[in-house]
Amino acid sequence: MVRPTVVHECSTYRSSTEAVAATILRTATEIGAANLVMVSHHKARLQEALWGSVSKTVAAQARMPVTLVH
Repeated sequence: MVRPTVVHECSTYRSSTEAVAATILRTATEIGAANLVMVSHHKARLQEALWGSVSKTVAAQARMPVTLVH
């Protein structure tokens, strides 16, 4: 049986974005996830430049397939 694990981003600083991405990746590894599915929303370029993107960080660092849903 598949049991989804939800990790919610609630931070606004780049270092926190990286911490959230690390938490998602660590949790996925701990539970033996074969794939990650993430909801991604569009940010303005300035927002993304200042605060980063959890989904992009996860996709870049993941060692498993990542599906981004917009």
